[in-house]
Amino acid sequence: MDKSYSVADARDQLPRLLHEAEDGQPVTITRRGKPVAVLLSLAQYQRLTVKPGLSQSYQEWREAWDGEFEEVTLEDLRDRQPGRPSPF
Repeated sequence: MDKSYSVADARDQLPRLLHEAEDGQPVTITRRGKPVAVLLSLAQYQRLTVKPGLSQSYQEWREAWDGEFEEVTLEDLRDRQPGRPSPF
């Protein structure tokens, strides 16, 4: 569980709290006993805010998928119907 400090305590101990955050320990800042902010390391913040690219998202989806994949070709998807009648 992350440590919690009041705004006044955080102000007085900021250098130490920064070291804790850098070491991967989130620090919660409270005002009147209620959480108002969290101090994170830059690496943790970037993991939360960086949007993955399409390739990475697709790879994560494939790894999380429980089902099996079928190989489908475009030829399998092609509609073999002749289409609408032509007035010509």
